[in-house]
Amino acid sequence: MRRVLWHRWGAWALLGLVALLLMRGWWTSGVPMSPRRELLPEFAYAWLAREHLRQGLWLVDWSTYEFAGFPWLRYIPYPLYYGAAALSLLTGLSLEWAFRILFWVAFTLSGVGAFAFVRRLTGSDLGSLAAGAFYILVPFHAHITVEVFAHAVGWALVPWAFLAYERVRRRGNWWGAMALGAVLALFPLVSLEYTLLLSLFLAVYLLWREAEGVRGGRWPWWDSLAFLGGTGAVVAGLSAFVVVPGLLETSLVGIHAKHGSGAALHWELLREYAMPPQALLATLLRRLRVAWEVPLPTVYRSFSASAWYLGWIPLILSVVGVLQPPRRGLGWLVGLLALLGLVRASGPWLPGNVFLFLPAIGKLTPFRSLGLLAFFGAVLVGFGAAALVRRARGRRWGEALALGAVALMAAECYSPAASAFVSWPAYFSPAEQEAYAWVQAQEGDFRVWEFPQDHRDEYLFTYSLPAMPRPRFGGYFDNGAPLHMWNLAMASTYPPGALHPLTGPALRLYSTRFVLLRRDRAGYAEALAGLQDLGYEAAFENGEVAVLEGKDPLPYARWRAEAVLFVGEGDPLEVLPSCMERDLLPVHEEPGALGRWSAEALAHFRAVVVDEATVPEGARERLEAAAGERLQTLSAWKPGSAAGAGSGASLTWTRPGPTEVRVHVRAEADGWLEIAESWYPHWKVEVDARPARLLRTSVAFQGVWVPAGEHEVRFVYRWPGYMVGSLALSGAGWLVLLGGALWRWRREVGT
Repeated sequence: MRRVLWHRWGAWALLGLVALLLMRGWWTSGVPMSPRRELLPEFAYAWLAREHLRQGLWLVDWSTYEFAGFPWLRYIPYPLYYGAAALSLLTGLSLEWAFRILFWVAFTLSGVGAFAFVRRLTGSDLGSLAAGAFYILVPFHAHITVEVFAHAVGWALVPWAFLAYERVRRRGNWWGAMALGAVLALFPLVSLEYTLLLSLFLAVYLLWREAEGVRGGRWPWWDSLAFLGGTGAVVAGLSAFVVVPGLLETSLVGIHAKHGSGAALHWELLREYAMPPQALLATLLRRLRVAWEVPLPTVYRSFSASAWYLGWIPLILSVVGVLQPPRRGLGWLVGLLALLGLVRASGPWLPGNVFLFLPAIGKLTPFRSLGLLAFFGAVLVGFGAAALVRRARGRRWGEALALGAVALMAAECYSPAASAFVSWPAYFSPAEQEAYAWVQAQEGDFRVWEFPQDHRDEYLFTYSLPAMPRPRFGGYFDNGAPLHMWNLAMASTYPPGALHPLTGPALRLYSTRFVLLRRDRAGYAEALAGLQDLGYEAAFENGEVAVLEGKDPLPYARWRAEAVLFVGEGDPLEVLPSCMERDLLPVHEEPGALGRWSAEALAHFRAVVVDEATVPEGARERLEAAAGERLQTLSAWKPGSAAGAGSGASLTWTRPGPTEVRVHVRAEADGWLEIAESWYPHWKVEVDARPARLLRTSVAFQGVWVPAGEHEVRFVYRWPGYMVGSLALSGAGWLVLLGGALWRWRREVGT
């Protein structure tokens, strides 16, 4: 017994040491960084979560810092950020040190999980150690996961999912089904992408193992169906509060336009973010000083070449593991799963790749499947090392050979993997800190834009929030940005490093008062001249950073005397400049919602403009009957003369919290109130405590029609019913599961 415990805990400690040494670049003086700087947004979101906890805003569903507001509890692993924030608050550690510790824990758990899974299958200590060490040290494990904490946790959970099945699967073990479901329910909490990626591979493994159990007489077929069905039900219930909002709101956020089936660059993006096998082979050959020039996708070039190195010794051990598995057929099963991971990672580079046509899974970033290739490869490495020990039949030379192979494998993979962990002296220079302090000291409510030269700048600037906690123009997390705001942000800021025709109008609509420029960035002079043409003037300079101040950004709450209703699908971004020049408020409506508009409501608009390409003829005829001569087509629309100056109302506004805005209006005549907050369907508006129609204005903002007189207008964000229901379901499920586990534990202790 002592020998078993020593082997187990000793191996776990050794794997923890391997992870510690792997992260050597983070234990030096300075601050942690990843080679592509993508780690910094992780710190920014953890900082937001920490601010929520400090202010008592637990599970607040709206963040005001990017994209004029975006739904916080969507498409980001917020449980992980709250965990990092809680660790920082409870221990007094900085966020940087909190993430150092959490990354080390994640890497250690990934190795321990692979060790435990292979030990369960082989009973070999050395084989298990080989699997755990390789899973930690495979280079693209380090290079991919060092950028996003969710990736590190996702990689760590993979072996535990397979281990949980092997440990609990017995005939009639319903507690085992619940335990497996609880483990699998952790994946959606970490990443919906990893959940979808794992689901197919785990399904193949489970079906294979269940079929073996049925054929071997260990359980009947109906027991298999009940076990798998019960596990699936537990997963669905425990993860509902993450999965349900994510599924129902995908079409409302930027990821739909960025990676959805309707995206113009969908196939091109898939190709550039795939990893062809020839690229991996070329990397292996380069280690032997053999040059082989092959076409390389963008994702390969965006990392260092060492990130894609698989290692020759692991490959040899994997082949041995396929041919000499611990049980008949197991090597071919794991080898098949590893091959499927490689095929899916190849994406469009592999002609006829069936993965591209699978629902949901086919649209995910292909190269992330290399994580599954790494895991199944680690299992095969463990099988191979265990086979060497078995072939020696207890002789010490077999153990020595296996141990030597493990040591050589670790040495081969260590340097390429460790290069992912780098440190900087500081994220921002004293001059940058001085500029941030100056901007933060300015009075009033406004937004800030740090002009980026490239995507690396965008990553870096996200973490200036602690030094300058002001809402930003645009933002980094475009996947979860409200869809219409995403469209406006992309049109006005992408690609970075230049000003665009819509940059000026977007800056004004966002209420962007200050723009920060770095003098050492390429294109500084052009950006400075362009911003000056937009009305921005120098307000602060210190030799490294120039801060420009806009003289006429629109206030957060603004009044318009006249409006134009644009009906159609999509966002007519081209109408923004002409409407703003004439002080007209553009209001947008989908063709399917026209039935909600009465002739009386349409009479408030100067014109009703229809996109003839997207509005059916029958709907146009009904609109013509209600709007009369004011109906125009988008192709022939002319904005006409300028509207009133918008000075016919006095506005004062307050913000009690992220999810509520109050505006006191004193208007001389009927008009339109707009606030610089992203439109999202969960926002509602009340005028004098009575529900009113919330309008999508200026493509992506919120507005409402207000009659003449003095009024209290309240914009409020409310959770939809499915979020409340799914949270209640998941909360009740976790309570029942934990309560049942406690009851069972006490019963076993009593027995």
